[in-house]
Amino acid sequence: PVVATPVNPGPPTPTPPPTTPTVEEEKLLHFKSHVRSFVFFDVGGTLLLALSWSCGAVVLCFLGGPLVAGYPGAKHLDRPTIGCYLASSALKAIYLLFVISRHYMAIFLLAIQLWLLYIVYIFWRLLANVTPDRQRELVDIQRRPPFNSRWPY
Repeated sequence: PVVATPVNPGPPTPTPPPTTPTVEEEKLLHFKSHVRSFVFFDVGGTLLLALSWSCGAVVLCFLGGPLVAGYPGAKHLDRPTIGCYLASSALKAIYLLFVISRHYMAIFLLAIQLWLLYIVYIFWRLLANVTPDRQRELVDIQRRPPFNSRWPY
């Protein structure tokens, strides 16, 4: 009988390390981590508003934006998905402003929502300057590089 012997191809070729991010890309990665964490504030605020208001089922429609578009879009640096989250955040801010603006909790949540909308907008705008190939490279960077600014917003 013929017995096959395994062939040792040698040591695996090392993958090249990702290139060092530019200042703009560092800022993008900084905002990536912020948007990913602020999604939970958005979800928490929506749930809090749904529990404290009589028509909470209507408010629960706004959970799709952060859960379906916000977190995955920030994780994968996907500009169209972040655009959907931006639109969802804008609709939620308009809803808070015009529909339930007399509710004491809605005024507080509107201020938070406008701040989140501003951060998501900056992140969406920063994503426009990065090519799709470079976005894939930046997704592979596991650490958030230090950003040398006291207030990046």
